[in-house]
Formats: sequence, structure tokens, C-alpha cells
Amino acid sequence: MPLPRWLAQATVRSDGGWSVWSVERKDCRDGAGAVAVGRTEERGVMFKRMTDSIRMFITDVRAELKKVSFPSRAETVGSTTVVIVFCVIMSLYLSVIDSFLVWLVGKII
Repeated sequence: MPLPRWLAQATVRSDGGWSVWSVERKDCRDGAGAVAVGRTEERGVMFKRMTDSIRMFITDVRAELKKVSFPSRAETVGSTTVVIVFCVIMSLYLSVIDSFLVWLVGKII
């Protein structure tokens, strides 16, 4: 009896090579059978791919960090001041609205 197509597959890796999956049928004690799926690549190849992937990731991160433009001290102080002033104004506004609503609910009840 042939195995289903989805159990045996080969996929194309990002480097253009093939990653082949092997399928092996094993019998279980209850007779139902189990299917074991595993990669056929050697561990050395997988380790090399993993280290190359990590190395490429770090290189890409460094390249992207070089593109980042950080704000100057004056821009940072100005932005922080705007945020603090806005927070104070909003807290005063919400305090006034809250006090008004408390007064209104007290008059209704």
C-alpha cells in the first residue's frame, strides 16, 4: 500500500538546494502502524546552515541599525516637553469634567 503524497515531500530551501523529507512506516503494538517523518540531511549540513543563518541575521541587523537616525538631544527634550504639557492639560480637563459629572449626578440623586 503506497503512502499518501503529503507524507513524502521535498521542499526548495532559500539557498536553492533541496530539503528532502524521508518517510518510514513502523508497526505499533496495536497493529495500527505509525509513520515517522524525518529529514535526511546530515547534522553537519544542518549545523552549517544554522550558523550561516545566524551570521546573516546579525549582519542584516547591523546594516539596518546603520540606517537608523536617532534624534538629537534638543529634539528629545522638545518632544518630552510637549508630551508632559499635553498630559498635564488633559489631566486638568478630565478633572474638571469628572467634578462636573459628580456634581450633576449628586443633584439628580
